[in-house]
Amino acid sequence: MADSGASINILDEKEYRRLPNCTKLEPSNVKIYGYQSKVPLGVLGKFSTTHEYPVVEIVKSTAATTVIPKLDKVISEFGIPDVVRSDNGPPFNSWEFTAFADDLGFKHWKVTPKWARANGEVERFVHTVKKVVKTVRLENKSYKQELNRMLRNYRATPHRTTKNAPAAALFGRPMKTKLPGMMTPCSDTAIRQRDQAAKAKIKGARGQQANYEKEKFPVKIQQANAYFPPGEKQFYDEQF
Repeated sequence: MADSGASINILDEKEYRRLPNCTKLEPSNVKIYGYQSKVPLGVLGKFSTTHEYPVVEIVKSTAATTVIPKLDKVISEFGIPDVVRSDNGPPFNSWEFTAFADDLGFKHWKVTPKWARANGEVERFVHTVKKVVKTVRLENKSYKQELNRMLRNYRATPHRTTKNAPAAALFGRPMKTKLPGMMTPCSDTAIRQRDQAAKAKIKGARGQQANYEKEKFPVKIQQANAYFPPGEKQFYDEQF
């Protein structure tokens, strides 16, 4: 197993939706390392100073054309960052990644590889991923499925100090797992009210359109509603 040493730190200071104070978006990290013919791309999102939400994507190489779509997928789920920090390794030293940053509008900063202050958190996360992959390899199991299981447990495990899990800190609700427990219902009153208001607005607009058609085209409305007995011949214009 070869470690490429590539890493990213993603900072997001803007909140695109209302979240509790405990889920304020803070720096997150990305780490790329090699495993046989495929390369797991690990993304460690950090929300507040304690909660870390991990994401892992599988890519076939460290080429920009391969990694950028995977990173773009993660960004589409969690929002565009303000700043992306990485070392100068591939694919972050390519013009494709520069164009990708310009297109989304985030700043790309390069840091020293293996710098503990910049990469310490993601290095610990990658160490966990490597341990899972090595163990699964010895047991001759699917490492993709075991990675998903590890991520599920990691995201649902409450923090030792805050007693809050990464998934709950990010999404504002507890994550259901195989362990029995009480699920806290999520209050969606405001969402339901907005949905009902939007449906009422659409219904009112349709009613106004129907009344307008009745007043503007009364003959066509009557013809459309007319009853024709079976067998009666009718003439109509064919449109091609």
